[in-house]
Amino acid sequence: MNKSDSTQASVIGQNVSVLRRSRGLSQEELAERVGCSRSQLARLESGVSCRPSYQIVADIARALGVTTQQLEQGGSDRQRA
Repeated sequence: MNKSDSTQASVIGQNVSVLRRSRGLSQEELAERVGCSRSQLARLESGVSCRPSYQIVADIARALGVTTQQLEQGGSDRQRA
């Protein structure tokens, strides 16, 4: 994983965490909606996971009611999601 991938994975993870919490969902609940394990979601949120596949990002975005672009944006842009 190169630095760019690591940075992007970290941004996605942070956005997923913020959006999940703002919707009152636990990691278990979101993982169930997405069809992945809670541990996979936890690794993604912590930035430990390398860049997730497009499909998992799309499934998470759908479950959270946002676009994949909103999950991939850094900084204050996620606050508008």
